[in-house]
Amino acid sequence: MTSCPFTGQSKGAPAPDLARVVSGATTYPSARSDLSVLQKYNEICQVLLSPDLNTYEIITRLTENSVELVGAEFGAYFQNVGDDVPEWALFAMHGAAKEAFEVLGKPRITELFQPTYHGANVVRSDDIAADARSGSMGGLPRGHLPVRSYLAVPVLRRSGTVQGALLFAHRLTHQFTEESEVMVTNLATLTAIALDNAERFESLQREVEERRRAQHLLRSVIDSVSDMIYVKDCQGRFVVANRIVEKALKSDDLVGKTDYDFAAKEFANVFQTNDAWVRENRQLLITEEILEVDGKPVVFQSSKMPWIGPNGNVIGIVGVSRDFSETKRTQETEKLLLDELNHRVKNTLATIQSLAVQTLRSTPEPEQFGPNFLGRLQGIALTHNILTEASWSGAKLEDVIRAELIPYHTENMNRWTVNGPQVELNPAATTSIGMIIHELVTNAVKYGALAVHGGHLNVDWKIGCGDDPCLNLEWIERDGPSVAMPTRSGFGTRLLKSIANQFGGTATLKYDPGGLVCVFNAPLTEITAKSSVQFSHR
Repeated sequence: MTSCPFTGQSKGAPAPDLARVVSGATTYPSARSDLSVLQKYNEICQVLLSPDLNTYEIITRLTENSVELVGAEFGAYFQNVGDDVPEWALFAMHGAAKEAFEVLGKPRITELFQPTYHGANVVRSDDIAADARSGSMGGLPRGHLPVRSYLAVPVLRRSGTVQGALLFAHRLTHQFTEESEVMVTNLATLTAIALDNAERFESLQREVEERRRAQHLLRSVIDSVSDMIYVKDCQGRFVVANRIVEKALKSDDLVGKTDYDFAAKEFANVFQTNDAWVRENRQLLITEEILEVDGKPVVFQSSKMPWIGPNGNVIGIVGVSRDFSETKRTQETEKLLLDELNHRVKNTLATIQSLAVQTLRSTPEPEQFGPNFLGRLQGIALTHNILTEASWSGAKLEDVIRAELIPYHTENMNRWTVNGPQVELNPAATTSIGMIIHELVTNAVKYGALAVHGGHLNVDWKIGCGDDPCLNLEWIERDGPSVAMPTRSGFGTRLLKSIANQFGGTATLKYDPGGLVCVFNAPLTEITAKSSVQFSHR
């Protein structure tokens, strides 16, 4: 089988009807005025020099105008789409429908086409039917476009490789002159330059688009982060800043500006000093920085690292700053709580140790030590539970008293009453007064008004007015066993007086025959977190 150098169509393959693919008149004048030729040539040159054309437009318009310039019946541009080895593909067609060539094969490297294939030189044949170089083709295949006059000009890149080829044909002989050959050769040179420029421009456009997408992606990522992210150059000017930085500094135009444009000098100095340290030492720096936001100083934890350029030099810093205020407060609170816990544990252990010693001294019978000591520990535990529920901020005096008396309340007999204004005890007073109430309740249950049926207890307190308001609490037992002055001071008596002295107050015990009366006084400022005059009668 043979192939046409123009189309590469194998002989014997089906071909479309010529009437449907060839356009134009049936006669083609060969004489044209020099002026019209120059005008067309100038028009093509302007097309090739246009900065707005892409590769497709350059080749399409070149092919169309060149066909008219050289007086061809039809012309085509074959592009080299191969990498190392040339591979030809039809890119543009004028004078015949491009679809008619879809069934045709690619150009074969025949003797006639070989110079074009290698980019060696221009091929112009007045009659390929009589051209010795087309002898191996065996003639055109049946149904092929009529080709007698033939002109092929390679388009070479600046590197010398073949970029493509302009091919022109005519059904009549001797249609392409030496003048036509020179003009098309010149146009091929301009075409190569125009295509190179177009490819570079298109490559640049792709690069710009890729950068734009990369910048958009980077912006989307850094704007989705709740931390401040920023990049500064060696002069401290912002290069990139996310929306959190813009919000904190109240500006959406940070690029090119420095910290001194937004922050107080004392803060900006710190920022610049830290940035300089990172650049000079080429190391990561994690530090705390303060920035005034909405008129309030905010602590930030900043991580800053050197920004290394392509040549390995430091060209700035990259920073991430996180609002550290809440974390800072949490850390300070944790430290405070640990210190407070340590203090309370020490106090509790000291109290328990003192309870153990005092209980041992006041308990002649060894077998009574355990029950007495455990009962007092339970009293301390009770007040600690009340404090824990209030996060150790304090407790109401009424709650402390009622917690000790609740176990001795019966539904059909109100054996005790509690009356007094609302008083918020501080943690130390809660524990101490709770111990007093526990001792009084224990004594009343064992020996006093709560030890017999019909006994009654009143606990009343009031706030004494004056320059130094104080708490006045009275514990009054009635209708219980007869009470007499003890022969010696017990644990409860010593504890009562010790606690009253601890808070700068006084405590007295009256052993009336009708029942025990205890009066406890203490300055309000020593025992309370806050107080009120909301009375209760229960």
